[in-house]
Amino acid sequence: LSLLRFAIGSGVLVLAGIVVQRARFFAIAPADFLRLALLGLFGIVGMSVLLFFGQQTTSAGNGAMLMQLSPLFILLLGMFIGERVTLGNAAGCLLALLGTMLVVDVITPRGIAIDAGHLTGDLLVVAAAACWAIYSVAGKPVVERIGGYRATAWAMFFGALELVILRVCVPMTTIWPM
Repeated sequence: LSLLRFAIGSGVLVLAGIVVQRARFFAIAPADFLRLALLGLFGIVGMSVLLFFGQQTTSAGNGAMLMQLSPLFILLLGMFIGERVTLGNAAGCLLALLGTMLVVDVITPRGIAIDAGHLTGDLLVVAAAACWAIYSVAGKPVVERIGGYRATAWAMFFGALELVILRVCVPMTTIWPM
């Protein structure tokens, strides 16, 4: 379903970009097109595929809460590109991490506990949150150069294209929601 969602979404965004921005929509440096393809790989493919498979082997609550770790990952990755981190930012992210660990029962009245039955799914969802953080942080310089609309439309376009390639190359069953 991610493939369908991102194919339709990117089609609408690209078409609207062509209509509104005309030639400017395509006026992007080749190096930025490569960066946009990588952004699609992390922010569209990585996030959605890892989240999909993670949700198969974890609880819905764990999956929802663990995806909320992406702001913490964004904060940590942002430091590598020179983002200023205030004490309030750090405290807020640590508080969110603590709250997440309490809600998903990693921190219990008896101490730290990890449910081995959900571990694989939990780790896949954490990896999905990390992919989203990479997309967010790595996308900042591209957005500053070409603007948010074009960056989003092209990253989604490349992500949808990469999902098509993944679907063709990796055999998997189609799963439709009940």
